Amino acid sequence: MHKMQKRLMVVLLMFAVAFIVGQSKVSFAAKPKLQGQVNINTATESQLAILPGIGDKLAKEIIAHRTKEGAFKILEDIKKVKGVKDKKFEKCKAFLVLEGETTIEVVKEQ
Repeated sequence: MHKMQKRLMVVLLMFAVAFIVGQSKVSFAAKPKLQGQVNINTATESQLAILPGIGDKLAKEIIAHRTKEGAFKILEDIKKVKGVKDKKFEKCKAFLVLEGETTIEVVKEQ
């Protein structure tokens, strides 16, 4: 009887772990949906900060770099900003432009 109780506890523990892992995947999958574009030469800190992988700290770095070095000539120039490497660039490049109005916004799901 003791072995049966241990097995039951192991099975219950496995289900509990699977449930917790399943729940965490759901919360990580709920990323905000964005639409529009960000002109990296004119965007504000808050507009830059909502880009995937950027956030407040990198938004400040981007503006500081832009202020010091001048306008970005090509999109890849943003990788010259400390903290923006290939992975971060790939996450946000679909929203980046060099000209035009910044129209980025978070899309609210209904």
